[in-house]
Amino acid sequence: MTMIEIILLLVGCVFMIGSFFISEKLSSSELDKIAELSEDELKKIIEREVNNAGTQMDEVIEQKIEEAGEQAERAMEKESNEQIMQIHEYSETVMESMKKTHDEIMFLYSMLNDKHTEMTSMTGDLQRLAADIRNLQENLSAKAGTSIRKPVAESHVVQQPVMKQNAVVQPMTETIDVQPEPEVQVNRFQEIQEPEQKTEKPETADAQGMSNDMILKLYEQGLSKVEIAKQLGRGLGEVNLVIELYKGDENL
Repeated sequence: MTMIEIILLLVGCVFMIGSFFISEKLSSSELDKIAELSEDELKKIIEREVNNAGTQMDEVIEQKIEEAGEQAERAMEKESNEQIMQIHEYSETVMESMKKTHDEIMFLYSMLNDKHTEMTSMTGDLQRLAADIRNLQENLSAKAGTSIRKPVAESHVVQQPVMKQNAVVQPMTETIDVQPEPEVQVNRFQEIQEPEQKTEKPETADAQGMSNDMILKLYEQGLSKVEIAKQLGRGLGEVNLVIELYKGDENL
């Protein structure tokens, strides 16, 4: 049975039940007028009531639909809010992880920059050290050549004053004022042989030989070159040169 049929049955029952009460109150003229009503008019009345009932039912249905829609909307909003909160929390977690990773990467990048700077500085220091070593080797080579010539020159210097003194002894009786030519010649010869040591006090061959012997003696006792240079007040290059020449003589 459809809804319209149910409504029609209900309306018929209402009219039938109401007819028992109305028959007692209506007058005879009214009853006659009701009896005169045709079937078409009854149909119109029923249709009107059915339309009213349908309108009410539509309103009720629309109201229920709106309520259900509102409930569904509230439920969806609640669910959406929960999902949004979860997504927000997850995004915050991801952002914190990304920030932590970024900080670690920046820290590593800073360390790499520091290491690069240190390596660059170390490379520069090594290059300067290599240049200093080359210069030191060149100086040692130059001093080695000078020292090889120096003992020979000193031996001539030592012999020359003796010869000059013998020559000066003979005219001693003739004149009293004698110029010290040997010393002048010795000093001049030393200036020619050692131009790089102008500021140093010239030494005799005996003193130089004693200094070399002392260097070799201390070296044989096991002292290092630095300790020998400090103890004798000599240059490290000079000590190294004397020791190298001594080793070369032993190899020969």
